Amino acid sequence: MGNVMQRSRGILGSPQESTMLLLNVQAGRYHELNEVASRIWELLAQPIDDDEIVATLLAEYDVTDADCRDQVSAFLRGLTERGMLEVV
Repeated sequence: MGNVMQRSRGILGSPQESTMLLLNVQAGRYHELNEVASRIWELLAQPIDDDEIVATLLAEYDVTDADCRDQVSAFLRGLTERGMLEVV
């Protein structure tokens, strides 16, 4: 870990009750994020280190360090594969 990243341009977001609905304009695809994924998406509004994301989530949610790191890594990898995340 230790990569600095942020949201890619061209992704529109609309908060829902406890989720976030995203539209990848270039791909023409919608994505629905759960509460924790929505929080990560909020954090990605500015360049942020993935270790900072993990530290924030550990402070806000009842989760172990190992589980949090695994889940954050998987989520960020998925965003990168979909072209929704840029490493800066």
